[in-house]
Amino acid sequence: MAEELIFGKDNITTGAGGGNGSDINQATQLARAMVTKYGMSEEMGPVEYGENQEEVFLGRSVTQTQSVSEAVAQKIDKEIRRLVDEGYNHAKDILTNKIDDLHKIAKALLTYETLTGEEIEDIINKNKYPETKQDLAKDDDNKDSALGSIGLKPKIVH
Repeated sequence: MAEELIFGKDNITTGAGGGNGSDINQATQLARAMVTKYGMSEEMGPVEYGENQEEVFLGRSVTQTQSVSEAVAQKIDKEIRRLVDEGYNHAKDILTNKIDDLHKIAKALLTYETLTGEEIEDIINKNKYPETKQDLAKDDDNKDSALGSIGLKPKIVH
């Protein structure tokens, strides 16, 4: 979401946008587990649902084991979509409202690569940078974004 907000929908990386291990993949897997394994869906109730599985032989789908009806599978898919959309919209709201904090942390990460949770809290809440990373604080008066610090101009998408 942060990449989409700053770079635009067409310029997100594969880490955020798709494929195994991507943010979208991780969010979808978590939502699926919430609905089918953990009973965390009001629509589906506190029930564990088996998943439809394909059996593969020599790289080809041979048979499909269906453990829920097509109607239930559609309801599960609808709930997964609802949860992912809800999370997406919530993340977008937070990042839009906290855009200055996003730029502060992005700029610090571009400079130092890693930050501890405590360092992040200090940067956001106290505008305090760790002593070993103090040179970044001097440049903080500049309202440029993290992208500006590397010569790029952010694209804000609302």
